[in-house]
Amino acid sequence: MISALSASENEHRDILSKLDSFNPLLILLNVSGMLPPLRIYSSRWKTNLYNVFSGVTFLSYIPLIVMQIMGIFEYSGNLLLVTVIIFQLAAYFDGMVTMAYFIYHRKRLLNTFYSVENKFNPFMQKVGNAQTQKKIILGNKKFERIISFVAMAAFLADMCTWCVLPSIVRYLAYFNEEEGTADVEVKQHLEYFILVMWLPQKASEFPCYEILYIFQFFSVWGVVSNYAAGKLIIVSLYYHLSSHFRILASAIEDIDVLCNNNTTKDECNTFSEEMTLNTSANDTNVSLVKFTVEDLRRHFSVTQPENISDKDYTFPSECTKIFSREDVLSTAPEHRSEVTYLTHCIKFHQVLLKFCVEVNDFLSNILLFDLIIFQILMCLPPLQLILGQNVSMVKFVSSIVDTGIWPLLICFWGEDLSQQSLSVQKAAYGCSWYNRSQRLKKLLQFIIMRTKKPVRMTAGKFYYISLETFADKNLRHNWNESVTCIRDHLDT
Repeated sequence: MISALSASENEHRDILSKLDSFNPLLILLNVSGMLPPLRIYSSRWKTNLYNVFSGVTFLSYIPLIVMQIMGIFEYSGNLLLVTVIIFQLAAYFDGMVTMAYFIYHRKRLLNTFYSVENKFNPFMQKVGNAQTQKKIILGNKKFERIISFVAMAAFLADMCTWCVLPSIVRYLAYFNEEEGTADVEVKQHLEYFILVMWLPQKASEFPCYEILYIFQFFSVWGVVSNYAAGKLIIVSLYYHLSSHFRILASAIEDIDVLCNNNTTKDECNTFSEEMTLNTSANDTNVSLVKFTVEDLRRHFSVTQPENISDKDYTFPSECTKIFSREDVLSTAPEHRSEVTYLTHCIKFHQVLLKFCVEVNDFLSNILLFDLIIFQILMCLPPLQLILGQNVSMVKFVSSIVDTGIWPLLICFWGEDLSQQSLSVQKAAYGCSWYNRSQRLKKLLQFIIMRTKKPVRMTAGKFYYISLETFADKNLRHNWNESVTCIRDHLDT
């Protein structure tokens, strides 16, 4: 019964029931054992059964890892087989760590999904064109369906190439063998098994082969699904964040349409009641001003959202002119609508930037581990090719595709997120600011100064995620990029 669920499980169920854009991704998370489906929370025994499934999936990694390490010693004289085993071990460690990380942070993962989908709605209702926002949100859902379909297709393809084909080869060979030739050395029939690892004597005979095969099949199911699900989480969050920057940029561009200088007197009075500008006369005499959210609320009389903390923001003296008493008092009533509108855009931008920092903190560590594993996975297949790949060409091709496509997608959408954060600056400069009030020009200057540095996601807080770092082979340049990233992080 639902009442028998714990408080945390009830909270997870409530969040899952409110998610819409991430539904295709949730299917892969359900299959991988990271996240129970919504229907599982209908009763206690279903949740316990799913937890058993997750636990068995995770624990199945351990004996397979041990047997693969034993296989390294078993086949130490064959460098090709050793490289194959190391490739498998790297994939196993990646799937194991990814699963453990997101299960441990399951509540944070759900809250992040929920925040991406709902946190910015109060700001979106105050700014921008509803049709444009709807179009971008529908594009998010379409992208989520497509990328999740691609991930599921890759998952099924890997299961076929790694798990189904070896059994077909095994039974075809069995029916073609003559009587008395079935008992041969195991090393000659590694293509019958899913993984290259240490195997007992007569492993290819019934029922030892069937038991080993089922065991390997279940563990590879967990590795491949968790590998794909973990990367899909990162790609999806990056894409949705970049979409919110597109919404914000379009809202700033729409100021020419939504806030014109022909605003009626009644509309101006309404905005005047919503926003009363006050400031102190000595603000412009301070060379470096620190102001809090309370200061912004005092200047703009805008209701403070609960999700904005009172963190201090520091700006150079040029920005303090935005809040000068003369500019505020000189703002004509017919211009207050556009000032209020742009103030909401600034609030939207601040909350979005803060949330990007939270997402980066959440994903940075696991992304660093993924990139290290990617380096190993991308080096081994070419080495196998040089040594004379002869274990399984189909597995070899699927390995090349898997190890290349996911880091490319992560870096591509990390780059897109950075570019979309810069589009806010372009939108601020691209609107008809020259036809606007002096007050609005200075607010736009405030936005442009705040967006000089793009939003950049990192791995381990020191490695920028971008197409440049994905394609760059210059280690010295990567080191300089890492040092710059660490310096920026310490400055903030």
